[in-house]
Amino acid sequence: MRHGASLNAAYSIDVPSDLLVRPDFLVVADRVGPRSQRLSVAVEGQTWVIELVPERNLWQSGLSRIVPTSDPFVFCAIVSGSVFVVDVRSPAAAFYEAGVGTVTDVAIAELQGLVVFATDWDVSALKGSQIIWRSRRIAVEGVRFDRVDRGRVVGAVDEASGEARDFSIDLSDGTVTGGAPSPPSAHLVGAEKSSLSTTGRSRG
Repeated sequence: MRHGASLNAAYSIDVPSDLLVRPDFLVVADRVGPRSQRLSVAVEGQTWVIELVPERNLWQSGLSRIVPTSDPFVFCAIVSGSVFVVDVRSPAAAFYEAGVGTVTDVAIAELQGLVVFATDWDVSALKGSQIIWRSRRIAVEGVRFDRVDRGRVVGAVDEASGEARDFSIDLSDGTVTGGAPSPPSAHLVGAEKSSLSTTGRSRG
């Protein structure tokens, strides 16, 4: 299970090339501000600089990481728990904030073409540039992924409480087995985001 390239919360870094150099673009995380992440996106002879500012506009205690998606021209930048989806084909590298909550863990399900995000309470999945489902609440507080196996993501919840419970989620539709007791349903998002929009600040 690949988790992506970590962003250093205090220093400028280059994203490891084995994850993010594709035939047509390169992404470099060149500065971390107090409430934002600046990325340089080089594509087709041009370099765009985009600044990703979480909508909640505070420095959260979530992941900071870059992960590829099933679309070779789309990647996710997780900035202190907020997920941004970036399409390098669009003018000025269009992006939007996915709004999945504060992400604390991430897994890549390569066979299904999904990036799977965990918050303290639930799980959601992105395919290409769209969030396609979001699970029911599966934890009181705390979700950890262990592995992706046979079409399911498997992990544990509520470990800090001393009452840890195992769970597994069907990657096709977000249906949960285990976890904290709750009705076994998922919110299928479908094509809620039909296209990417340019937000925040971007310049060439």
